[in-house]
Amino acid sequence: MIEITPEQARVIAAIKAAREKAGLTQRELSRMISKSHSVVQKLEDGTQHVRVTHLTAIAVATKTDPIKLYRATLPPKD
Repeated sequence: MIEITPEQARVIAAIKAAREKAGLTQRELSRMISKSHSVVQKLEDGTQHVRVTHLTAIAVATKTDPIKLYRATLPPKD
C-alpha cells in the first residue's frame, strides 16, 4: 500500500473532481490527453507523479480553468 501525502491527496482529488464534473471516465480522459488508461488510473491512485503538463492537459480536456485546477491542489489557507 502506498502512503499518500496530504499534498498528493489534494492533487488526486482535484484531478478526479475535474474529470467527474466533465462527465468523463478515466478511459475517455486518457484518450483526450493522449495517455494510456493506466496513466490516468495511476494519477488518480497516487502511483504516478503528476506533472504540470498533465494538469494542463486535464484542464483542457475537462474544460476546467487551469488556474482553478492548480489552485485546488494548494493547501488551504489558515
